[in-house]
Amino acid sequence: MGFYRSLLSLTEGKEHTNSLTSSGGVKCWGANSAGQLGDGTTIQRNLPVDVMGLSNDVETITAGGAHTCAVTTSGGVKCWGLGRYSQLGNGTAANQTNPVDVRDGIKTYLPLIGKGQ
Repeated sequence: MGFYRSLLSLTEGKEHTNSLTSSGGVKCWGANSAGQLGDGTTIQRNLPVDVMGLSNDVETITAGGAHTCAVTTSGGVKCWGLGRYSQLGNGTAANQTNPVDVRDGIKTYLPLIGKGQ
């Protein structure tokens, strides 16, 4: 019951779900073929797992089809999962199983990073 009490928001991709907790942490579950759960693997998870490498300073999250992005309280943006179309913003078209920084110094508050496929 503790997990449910700590939820601030939920977002969903095509086959995965993400939760932002009251402590600023992120947990994900579901399909993980492109690393969209951010747990360092590509193993499907039936229960929520912590996103690796994120401090408890996430302000908002959003999910695309098979990727997720988070805005931190300091204004940074991190993304993980499917990178085929360079949607992770790190300068490559590779999938990422852990969060990576969006390049080129995006350090301003983004109300919400738009949903994509």
